[in-house]
Amino acid sequence: MIPTLVSIHHHELNGVQMIHGDEIPPGLLTGELLDWWIDKGWCREMPERRSLHRLFHPFSDCSEREQSLGKEELTSYTLPS
Repeated sequence: MIPTLVSIHHHELNGVQMIHGDEIPPGLLTGELLDWWIDKGWCREMPERRSLHRLFHPFSDCSEREQSLGKEELTSYTLPS
């Protein structure tokens, strides 16, 4: 699975607007286009950052899936049920 991609500065691609620091949806940049964006400094790979698109795939229509939130993440980032 490709690392999470983060936009550097403001960009638009295929009707998707990204501001500085936004996660780029998985699959939007691939192959040579991805290499070109990285070379230009328009995006950066962030392997330590988990993808919100992959975590919440039912809502983002992402075909890739991220490992579910761990116990520590659930207590830190979610509301108690």
